[in-house]
Amino acid sequence: MCDHPSHHGISCACHGPLQKILEQEITINQVSFRQQSYQIKSAPEDVIFYHPDEKRIITMADGKPTKAHAIAISGEKIVAVGALQDAVKALPNVDPICLQGEQTIIPGLIEPHMHIFITAYLNTWDVDLGPYDGQYLKPVYDLNTINSEIQMVYKKKQALLDESSLKAQYQHLLQQLKQGETPVISPELDSLIKEITLSGYNVDPTLMTAEFENIDKALLDKVSTEIPIVLVNASMHIAYANSAALLLSFNTMGPLQREHFDQYRTAAEFAQGNNGILNEMVEMQAVAPVMPPMNPDALRDGMDNVFDNALSKGITLMLDAATPVSNQPSKSLESLLATYMASHWKTNRMALAYIADTPEGKVGAYPFSSSWKKTSIDDNNRLYAPIIKIVSDGSNQGKTGYQSTPYKGSEPSTPDQSTLNCGIYNFTPENASAYPLGVVPKTYSKLITEVTKSDQQWGMMVHANGDRAIDLAVNGFQYLQMRGYDLASRRYRIEHCSLLTDSNAQMMSNLGISPSFLIGHVGYWGWAFQQEILGAERAQLLDRCGTAQSAGMVVTLHSDNNVSPLGPLRYMEQAITRRMERAPQDGSQYLNPQESLTAEQALKAITLNAAWQCQAEQHVGSLEEGKLADFVILAENPLTWNESHGSFVGLRDIEIEETWVGGKKLYSRTENVAESVSKQLQKKLATALA
Repeated sequence: MCDHPSHHGISCACHGPLQKILEQEITINQVSFRQQSYQIKSAPEDVIFYHPDEKRIITMADGKPTKAHAIAISGEKIVAVGALQDAVKALPNVDPICLQGEQTIIPGLIEPHMHIFITAYLNTWDVDLGPYDGQYLKPVYDLNTINSEIQMVYKKKQALLDESSLKAQYQHLLQQLKQGETPVISPELDSLIKEITLSGYNVDPTLMTAEFENIDKALLDKVSTEIPIVLVNASMHIAYANSAALLLSFNTMGPLQREHFDQYRTAAEFAQGNNGILNEMVEMQAVAPVMPPMNPDALRDGMDNVFDNALSKGITLMLDAATPVSNQPSKSLESLLATYMASHWKTNRMALAYIADTPEGKVGAYPFSSSWKKTSIDDNNRLYAPIIKIVSDGSNQGKTGYQSTPYKGSEPSTPDQSTLNCGIYNFTPENASAYPLGVVPKTYSKLITEVTKSDQQWGMMVHANGDRAIDLAVNGFQYLQMRGYDLASRRYRIEHCSLLTDSNAQMMSNLGISPSFLIGHVGYWGWAFQQEILGAERAQLLDRCGTAQSAGMVVTLHSDNNVSPLGPLRYMEQAITRRMERAPQDGSQYLNPQESLTAEQALKAITLNAAWQCQAEQHVGSLEEGKLADFVILAENPLTWNESHGSFVGLRDIEIEETWVGGKKLYSRTENVAESVSKQLQKKLATALA
């Protein structure tokens, strides 16, 4: 067992320095999200789709793959599903549209855990250094791959510095910092620093295809000791910085960072003594001063990219899995999103989970308040906030998920237990491994009690990756039940729920708790977990969808985007096949295949089950009369992909022909942007109208 002090600081993709930068720099009034009056707006249509010979409309009514010949849409709603004559009777003046070939209609796909603000912000950074080519892993991904992309950006950054009239001042500033001085940085120089900083995201050493050196200060200094370099790990739990970035950040660090790095007295000591690997919020925040500033126009383009990408993947509802609540309307990211959605018609629906920590705010910066107001999809079917998000540990691939035994490679080799790496736990128990069933750290029990007793009837999602973090999450839910709270009606859930033991699965089922699995842990990272991070035995516990399904839990699948790419059909494929995509494809590439879902179960996980977890199943998630007309037209039937392709491998490649939200066609593969002018023309028009 691990028995060591847990780390201090919130740790999640949704709860770190990137989010804080957005909150600190955003001002809603300055974000000019121009009304898209020059675009051809899509209005709800009266339309009938049918297939003359086969039932190619999969309704998922009652969670079953029931099929229909036809569906009729009027305004935002479905008015008939069933036989063609029923659809024509509902809309007698509409000419039915015949589905072609293998085309199939399914309910709109639902992403129950992603991060829209962080993803949009990262889209404003210099370079994506991720391992993905679309929905697939790059065949070659190593330090050479990353370095070649970094070098291209570096040349541009160096040219900016060389051409700047402030170059000599900047170089003098670096020299002063190296000598232990604390010079004042002028606004002009600060602006130059942000302009020349090389920023990259989605770095993922665990998915590299070859042996690699550590990504650290020494490695990044080989690129440059003059140009600041900051990279963020794909898990968004780790940042990497070179010596220039460390030098330039030290004197403007916040009080938490000063306390954490109290062994360093000067920027010179910090840059010399720190290895440039910064873990979790408290350390990553140290280099926030040199991270890219929030540019409103770039952020708007970043949000365009997120929504366009989601619609092209058939996603009609997404849940942002940690929206901060702000007391300043002009600094509210929720207000930013509402402003954006009000002036951009090509958006899917959004649900929000408000991020919270202890009522006293001792863990992070988001103390829960009973004054927060829950909104439902009945209040606003475009944007609503029904859930509270709590982050208990870190990332398993970043070796910060909280475990009962050390990560592979950090097993006990000396009597000094402090050298063991079992990850982090955010609610700082003195000895978390000793907590018995139903007993949880006081700060954690107080928080979950405050949320549960609120008259708002919040849902709750608890981020827990490591097996010990899941133990403590389950303990917390047991604690609430023992105090008389009915959890089954609350739709409480454990996010990621990565390493699920039999006992925790049974307890979750008994308590009415559901899991949402980041299924890329199996598909993308399974081989790394098995070989390098957890070992073969513990890797068997990853994303036990089959166990959860058999125990009667409501199972969903998610991307945690930007951690992995959006693409519910890919989640479906990975849950069905459990194929480790980085493993040798020799027959041993399937991780614990008895945990596979059937195709029908996997489709339910990304439609009706996901709607249920997002508290929206009364309106979306299945195709039924009276529900909102959110649906997707696919080029092929995902439930029978294996019949024509030999297996479910490649299911993610099914073309999304069209995506409809509330009776509006917001994406068409063939028309592409037929409802609007080209992206290039849009920008020209926006400039002309400015």
